[in-house]
Amino acid sequence: MIRRYSEWPPEQLTEELERLQREMADAQTPVETEVLRQKYYMAKAYLLKDRPFPKGLYRVEGREETFTLERLNGIMAWGKWENGEEGAVPISALVSK
Repeated sequence: MIRRYSEWPPEQLTEELERLQREMADAQTPVETEVLRQKYYMAKAYLLKDRPFPKGLYRVEGREETFTLERLNGIMAWGKWENGEEGAVPISALVSK
């Protein structure tokens, strides 16, 4: 049975992050790397879920445009990109501007 990251204790999430980093280093294609990166951000978000993320301007890992955080819903940060498009990213991908 597959368990959701939300059910994993912090120690297991940390081990999963290490495993995903190793797999990303060994990935054979950009697509494989990106899938593993997204899994990494999701697992890491559950370790950060209790930290405060104030509304405002952020950089997002792997993106050049800035992101304005408007609200949180679980581990997802919802807001708008520079171009006005709405979107959501895992909180673990946010970097303070």
